Amino acid sequence: MTRTVERSEWRKTTERLRLIAGKSEQAGCIIPSIQPNPSIEELAALETASFSKGIPLLGIPARPVKIPYEKTTFPGYFFRSHVAGGKASVLIVHQGRDATGGGLP
Repeated sequence: MTRTVERSEWRKTTERLRLIAGKSEQAGCIIPSIQPNPSIEELAALETASFSKGIPLLGIPARPVKIPYEKTTFPGYFFRSHVAGGKASVLIVHQGRDATGGGLP
């Protein structure tokens, strides 16, 4: 996909969401109601499977982890820095819903 097509798709999505927000605002609703969409779950699962399959190709050791949060956990991956000796700081990066599928492994 070319960058022009990518930008075009982002623009379509942006305009669609602006219309939803505008209608919600006119109706007096600050937070629009978003209905669950089974296709989002399906696409997230496909994206997750593709990401998991691609990890060995990165050339960076990674292992699945569960990050504790309140009474649950978030799935993720631990990538050890190639320059870290012994103990090292940990950086948790959350890129948002638009970056990766919901539950990684």
